[in-house]
Amino acid sequence: MMIKGIVRRVDGLGRIVIPVETRRMLGLKEDPYVDMYLDGQIIRIKLAVLVETKGIVRRLDNLGRVTVPREYRKLLHVAEGDEVDMYLEGNEVCIQKAVYGCGWCGSSKELYEVNGHHICKACAYDVVDTVVREKEKESGRL
Repeated sequence: MMIKGIVRRVDGLGRIVIPVETRRMLGLKEDPYVDMYLDGQIIRIKLAVLVETKGIVRRLDNLGRVTVPREYRKLLHVAEGDEVDMYLEGNEVCIQKAVYGCGWCGSSKELYEVNGHHICKACAYDVVDTVVREKEKESGRL
């Protein structure tokens, strides 16, 4: 699975910062209440309409931080300092544990990070093989 949005870290109190641009897009103004609920392996957050809440209602602080309930963090195996993927889906902020994947094939096994990009071992070997073959072709023409 590839990262869909931006990556944020969970702080020591279980808080995650929702970016100001995202808050503006969703109409989350000064100290709003948000509805937070689990949907499989995804935490969904939306503006709370108190008569229609699906989960736990929390207040977003003035810095855009919201505390993810301990139960949700345990269920999703998210600990202090872990990275989470945060993205928009409709009128909801979706948060899930960040799982990096190869930028070419999407695999999350045997990853290397090169200049901020992830590539798996198999794709890295494919790149090396291609470069070597091209170099051999070039040297054969000289």
